[in-house]
Amino acid sequence: MEELRVGEIIKVQVIGSQHYGIFIKCIDDESYTGLIHISEISNDFVKDVSKVAKIDDILYAKVLDVD
Repeated sequence: MEELRVGEIIKVQVIGSQHYGIFIKCIDDESYTGLIHISEISNDFVKDVSKVAKIDDILYAKVLDVD
């Protein structure tokens, strides 16, 4: 896969969860992993990350930063 670009929407799989966010990996290129902070999961308030996503869930995420 080509390098990810800021603003791109990608398909991801949830690989971990903590009270502060969820860890994900890119489906198309597993070398890309990241964190979706609890404040960025939804436009609405999220109190409990575990109620939004579980391990192995497939989601779509917007790339906010690449480092």
